[in-house]
Amino acid sequence: MRLTISDIAKKTGYAKSTVSAALNNKPGVKPETREEICRIAEEMNYIPNEFARNLSMQTANIIGIIVRDITNPFYAKICRAVENVAARYSYTTLILNTDGIREKELNAIRVMLGQRVSGVIVDISGKDTDLLEELDKFGMPFVVFGTAAGELSVDSVEADDYNGAYQAAEYLYLAGHRKIGFVHGGPESVYSQRRLGGIREALEQRGIRLEEKYIYYKAKTIQEGYLLGKQLAGAQDLPTALIAYNDLTAVGIIRALEESGLHVPEDISIIGFDDIELMTFPLTTVQIPEYEMGENAAALLLERIMGKGSDTRREVLLKTKLVVRKSVKRLL
Repeated sequence: MRLTISDIAKKTGYAKSTVSAALNNKPGVKPETREEICRIAEEMNYIPNEFARNLSMQTANIIGIIVRDITNPFYAKICRAVENVAARYSYTTLILNTDGIREKELNAIRVMLGQRVSGVIVDISGKDTDLLEELDKFGMPFVVFGTAAGELSVDSVEADDYNGAYQAAEYLYLAGHRKIGFVHGGPESVYSQRRLGGIREALEQRGIRLEEKYIYYKAKTIQEGYLLGKQLAGAQDLPTALIAYNDLTAVGIIRALEESGLHVPEDISIIGFDDIELMTFPLTTVQIPEYEMGENAAALLLERIMGKGSDTRREVLLKTKLVVRKSVKRLL
């Protein structure tokens, strides 16, 4: 149930007229009172009525895209695919970046509602499915990519991270590696959880346990990978091979190791994730079909917007593929 000004008034102890004036930036409210009311309203994830009024008006031919890191080539390719599909139906796109910060995610949803977009394609960490409820309250069509949408009956598009990680670990095992590590994206990363599960299963089926000391938290970017690489270069006990959270992390690790006198794959083997086109190092990696993810997400959303979608939730799971290059050394 959507929060109202009455809910904010009850929480703050101020009259509804005072709360309304504060939230609508009208005169007659003390600065400290306005600040307190706005702070509490934000904590309660209050969405002003103007958004509800906008939704009752005719929507614009705009598809919203909410991503966590627009600088990552992974998201850039998804956005390009959505743009291309949307253009075929005379829709434009509005892309907002959140950096995975909850306040930014909430604000992005508010902006989408305020801009009267026809529907939204949204990327979330996997644990903040309550954010989607803010969209669901207003009946706005939306599709989740990268992970399923929890208990909500929402369409989603995912890549099979679990199987991709399984393939990577299996490949390392067949190449003779027994001390295998994983660079984790962090506890909030549903991608990492699935990939960790795939690695564990592949190794356990061959009688090997993934040791906790070889799971490294957390690195998602080149810089974070670089810092981890420096730590690894000074460590006494290294795995013979690493599966990185993504290609960007792998790049950072490789740079740091090379600077420290260690070489890939001679001293340590590395496998990435994503298969980004900007990679110059011959990195063995798990290819994620980003463009295909974007195409599917756009198609599902447009069907919902046009009233052609099924009444039941649709979940698209796309295959991943291990692309073998020269970053893994054979020990057998």
